[in-house]
Amino acid sequence: MMPVFGKEPEDRMHRVMSEIVNRVNDNTKRLRDLERTYDTMANRMIATEQDIIAYKKSVQKDIDEIKNSIDSINTEIMKIKETIKEIMKQMKFFATKTKVEELKTMLNIFNPLESVFVTRDEVRKMIKEEMSR
Repeated sequence: MMPVFGKEPEDRMHRVMSEIVNRVNDNTKRLRDLERTYDTMANRMIATEQDIIAYKKSVQKDIDEIKNSIDSINTEIMKIKETIKEIMKQMKFFATKTKVEELKTMLNIFNPLESVFVTRDEVRKMIKEEMSR
């Protein structure tokens, strides 16, 4: 019996050691897989972070351009407002419709095509005729 019992603990020990080695190897493989997964995720996070930073810079540049454009538009609007104010001031000096009509009437009076003018001689002749009556 002795040899059977003697082999059994050694065999058992061998199986236990073999099982321990298998488990350690399996755990090492799992650990490597986890490390690979961790590295992949870390690389993805770094890439994503870099993309976000680049996108943020691009958006900030676009925002700055829009601000500059808005400032330019505001400046133009202020110039337009000032021009409108100046036009409104100048409108006080514009002729009214009645003034234009008066001027038109005055011009028609002195228009040689529509008015009849007499010469000095004709006036003298008319005066003499009136006096002789």
